[in-house]
Amino acid sequence: MDILRLDYNYLMAEAVGDDQGIREIDLDFVRKRAGRFARDISRQRKAGELAFLRLPYDRAVQDQVAAVAQTVKARFRNLVVLGIGGSALGTSALQQALHPWVYNVYPQKGCPRLFVLDNIDPRFVADVMEVLDPSETAVCVVSKSGSTTETLAQYMIFKRWVEEVEGRAFKEHFFFITDPEKGPLREIAEKEGYVSFPVPPGVGGRFSVLSAVGLFPAACVGLDIHGICEGAARMDSICRVDSMEENPALLYAALMYLMVIRKKKNIHVLLSYSNRLYGLTDWYRQLLAESLGKRFDLDGKEVHVGPTPIKALGVTDQHSQIQLYVEGPKDKVITFLKVEDHGANLVVPEGVEDHQALKFLEGHSLGEIMEAERVGTEFALKKAGRPSCTITFPRVTPFTVGEYIILKQIAVTVMGRYFKVNPFDQPGVEEGKAAAFALLGREGYEEKRREILEGLEKDLDLRI
Repeated sequence: MDILRLDYNYLMAEAVGDDQGIREIDLDFVRKRAGRFARDISRQRKAGELAFLRLPYDRAVQDQVAAVAQTVKARFRNLVVLGIGGSALGTSALQQALHPWVYNVYPQKGCPRLFVLDNIDPRFVADVMEVLDPSETAVCVVSKSGSTTETLAQYMIFKRWVEEVEGRAFKEHFFFITDPEKGPLREIAEKEGYVSFPVPPGVGGRFSVLSAVGLFPAACVGLDIHGICEGAARMDSICRVDSMEENPALLYAALMYLMVIRKKKNIHVLLSYSNRLYGLTDWYRQLLAESLGKRFDLDGKEVHVGPTPIKALGVTDQHSQIQLYVEGPKDKVITFLKVEDHGANLVVPEGVEDHQALKFLEGHSLGEIMEAERVGTEFALKKAGRPSCTITFPRVTPFTVGEYIILKQIAVTVMGRYFKVNPFDQPGVEEGKAAAFALLGREGYEEKRREILEGLEKDLDLRI
């Protein structure tokens, strides 16, 4: 059984120095709290809270999703997912991790191609619509609240696009994933008779990938959703113990918290040495930023906390970012994502070029070269006194991807407790949403619109 491993040796003072690394006294500072947080989570779990932790075990939903996915695979050549943020990033991450990069050129037999429209850039959306046939396209509309402006706009455009070709049969092309009881999309689903799935109560968008939000599109394109959930359940079981050293989520949360509080490392870089895992860095970027970036703590005190997540790709970003990480400001901590078995073995052949400078490459696989590059980067960071840790995937499989998802979700939940903030809300996002509603003329936002327009008039003299 493939289990992820966390190596934090290069976060420690012995490796990178007392001023940059974590000391045993620092670990003692958090150890008791870590155990208490684990027990608190256990009590919340028993009380039916932390709904995202129930998702890996909901076999009924997984089977229902798989059954409906069979009808999509039987009829449609394309699946378009309309969603943004947590309604799309998980789907893209699963697709990128578990399918070949060229999947849409050579889709899995009997499965549709997948197009995740996670933005409303008109050229981006039009490019997809111009090459797809509406009669061969299923559309999955995803919004936890059912009122996401961008997703509603996309839905209205795609509804007309399909309806003009399919007439009354357009309803068979649409699948909704939204709140089980309220919101515009739920009302539309009931009115039109669309097949729909609920986003479970208490599960926010960035914690929803193991619900129908991520599992339905994944099942439609032939991914092993049961394997994903089995991996998540396995990691969840590992993360139930209250010993920090035996619980990787507790440990990772404590280490990252210490990096912020004790070592002033407020920029957290996730550096994936695998193209397949790069989508997971995108997914984690939202999870960390939206969960921990808060103005107020749980007591209402103004704190302005939250590490800034950065995604990077090895070895590509050795040629764009590593210079900054090794010699720039000492405000960063790096988490490497390492893969032991990439599932492909491309070896540099001998005798291709009779040039001495190339001889050292002969006989080495690309996987060996990539790992040498990763270790070289790790060493350069260590030598410069820059802390890093490594999460190792034995292989990239549905099981290990599921493990990673729940590991990070639990770790971020624990980090919220360290920082004393609510990791499940996002009040800073709501002001921007309200402003957009007002500018677009939504009823009930007239006062906000006046406020914005008055502010714009005052700012005109500052514009070029």
